[in-house]
Amino acid sequence: MPTADTLRKATILQVDGAVIRVAHPDISNQTRTYLSAPIAAAGTAMSVRDNDTFDDDDWMIVGEVGESET
Repeated sequence: MPTADTLRKATILQVDGAVIRVAHPDISNQTRTYLSAPIAAAGTAMSVRDNDTFDDDDWMIVGEVGESET
């Protein structure tokens, strides 16, 4: 699982006017799970299919890395 420090360190790949391209951390070999119910608009919790490998202090990324609403 990536650490908070790993996720905070951005690598700028290119700057083109107002567009900045950033390299995202590689999380392809990390644990994945999926939502088992939609998250409410003002939600502060989410239900997932399987949480066996997660710890209380783990970070989670909801969505796909690089997409605008992740």
